[in-house]
Amino acid sequence: MRRNKGSKYLCIGLSMGLAFGLFSCYEPEEGCLDVAAKNFQVDADLECPDDCCEYPDLKLVLSHRVGTQGNDEPLRYLDSIYTDVQRQVFRLENMQYYLSNFMLHASDGSTARVTDLLDVQSYNTDGSLTDNQLTDDFLLVNPSFSTSLTVGEIQVNGTFEAISFSLGLDELANRTDTSSVEEGHPLGSINDRMFVDEDQGYAFLEAAILRDTVASDTIPVEVSVLGLDQRIDYFIPFDQPFDLNPGYNITISLHINYATWLNAIEDVRNDSPEAIADKIVSGLSQAISLVEISADNI
Repeated sequence: MRRNKGSKYLCIGLSMGLAFGLFSCYEPEEGCLDVAAKNFQVDADLECPDDCCEYPDLKLVLSHRVGTQGNDEPLRYLDSIYTDVQRQVFRLENMQYYLSNFMLHASDGSTARVTDLLDVQSYNTDGSLTDNQLTDDFLLVNPSFSTSLTVGEIQVNGTFEAISFSLGLDELANRTDTSSVEEGHPLGSINDRMFVDEDQGYAFLEAAILRDTVASDTIPVEVSVLGLDQRIDYFIPFDQPFDLNPGYNITISLHINYATWLNAIEDVRNDSPEAIADKIVSGLSQAISLVEISADNI
């Protein structure tokens, strides 16, 4: 039987047309191509525009307690009773303090910080201002509501063994002009109460202490921690090395024992606010402990 040449050519033509149609209709897919991002898209062909990559965060969960880990009683400013070295009782009316300079320490000796940056103007010794850029990892902690906080974006992975941070601010951050920072930021003008003046910078910690527990004691002693020599640097090792995968948030949970912290005060009835401030700073070194480390890509 003779083959129909027209049918043969028709089939070839249809096949070529179909293949051409398939290729001509294919459109490259845009997506995040950075493996360090939470939304890394393995099947994308082109980098998405407008910085579509979403990066993970370093997060901090603070457990504010009057007592050791396992004590589920929350910190109640007006109800909790504290004692000084001499076992004299007092109350804490309020407190807030700065944490900054967060750093993850890897097993290979390297360190990682958040990538967020903050453009500020800084005071010079003559009162003039200079433009500077800071690592934006500043937290202003108020124990009454600061429990789950985001330090900033972090674009790292690997095995980490410890975290370090500071109570207080470093020298450059302490010279920030509050008006150069947007309102609502921990260093911004909304928190001018923490900013003292151009020479001293910020108070690292502010507290109001009632020297007695009697109802008539309603005038608190205002305590401020000032000066770079008062900054405390912490290094908290993990119980075991922690493997952080690319694109995952890391959450560090810390327990803060306010009883241990404030028990360092020697004579709450008679000490000056400056002496109380010194003792509060020294007591904090024993008051923070690690609870757990976790990771997620949500």
